[in-house]
Amino acid sequence: MSKDNVKTHNRVLPKPAVHKEKAQAAFCTQHYPQIRRHIASCIHSSIEAEDLAQDVFTRLWKNRQQYAGRSSVMTYLIGIANNVMANENKRLAREAKFFSDKLLQRLLKNPNALADPQLRACRTEFIKALEQTIAQLTNEQKHAVRLIYYEGLSLEQAAEQCNCSTKAIESRLYRARKRLQQLLSYLKP
Repeated sequence: MSKDNVKTHNRVLPKPAVHKEKAQAAFCTQHYPQIRRHIASCIHSSIEAEDLAQDVFTRLWKNRQQYAGRSSVMTYLIGIANNVMANENKRLAREAKFFSDKLLQRLLKNPNALADPQLRACRTEFIKALEQTIAQLTNEQKHAVRLIYYEGLSLEQAAEQCNCSTKAIESRLYRARKRLQQLLSYLKP
């Protein structure tokens, strides 16, 4: 290990050198297991932790000039890992919103939306899980979901039937979608 890399574990990143790949490999070999364990302990998925840990080191090397040395490299890596996990959570939330808003609406309005032979088996499992999950919602939320998604009423029509405001229906649907996302999260690939 060169003199430039001696303090890697403290406050120094390997400097770009003639053997850049060797320096990166040595650095990753030293810190990767700790970062992967940190991520795995936060997200409880070793497979996703592998991917996210690789993203951490990719970001580090891409933006290594931003490291000022005010903290230890490990602290800096954990900060990057936390940001990577936060970005992944935001991405998953966007996907879940799309899932709940678009796909769920299509499925509930048109049960044949998943008529594709490859998806037929998944459809039955999904519908069963969805029905069981909807049963766990509050009565107000179930009623709002039934009126909007099953019967296809507008917000105004559903509010009129429930004797409440459209904002109340929107709120019930929002809470129902959030709860459905939580309860159906195990179905995500």
